[in-house]
Amino acid sequence: AEREFIRGKDLNPGNAYSLHWHAHYLEAMGRMTEAATEMNRSREMDPLSSMLLLDSALQQAYFRQWDKALQMLDRIAELEPAFPFANLARGNVFLGMGKRQDALDALDKVQPAASGVPFVMGLLGALYGQLGAKDEARKQLSALEAMAGKSYVSPFYFASIYLGLGDSDAMFRALDQAYEQRSSSLFYLAYEPMWAQVRSHPRGAALLKKIGLPGA
Repeated sequence: AEREFIRGKDLNPGNAYSLHWHAHYLEAMGRMTEAATEMNRSREMDPLSSMLLLDSALQQAYFRQWDKALQMLDRIAELEPAFPFANLARGNVFLGMGKRQDALDALDKVQPAASGVPFVMGLLGALYGQLGAKDEARKQLSALEAMAGKSYVSPFYFASIYLGLGDSDAMFRALDQAYEQRSSSLFYLAYEPMWAQVRSHPRGAALLKKIGLPGA
């Protein structure tokens, strides 16, 4: 994968998203300093991209640079007020800061944009669960189950909500299914703060080893 990322950058060195996705690869491999360099370079190439600002903000949250993360999210609000994922990220940041009510207020604003987007529904349910809003998390779980009855939904998104609800057995069953289906979302297990407890669990460590990602 890294060989292909580097080849992509060589072929089109001005493509900010080549750097952006390479940064995600480096995060998954535990090479966080290199990842930060790539993410910064991608943002410098395209400073008006809300998506690049969003992922830069989330990366700052991984480093617990909360103020920097919020500044980037504020910048998104200036550039693109209707950008649907900014409040989702804001809720994630406030959760890390221990500001429960601020996090809930941010997530409540995501609800209208979450419908029909499995990735957002999964993360929203996970964050609600971690914030103790179990009923809201279960609403996202029920909506995902209904969607899965009509079209494909990655088991990884179910695993995210089970994580928030504290249902370890259901979470690991869903993660195993995601592995069998070769879900690309599994790379988040390697570095996302919300998955830290999974990385330190024997079943989680074994799964990371099977995938080929570094452990806790």
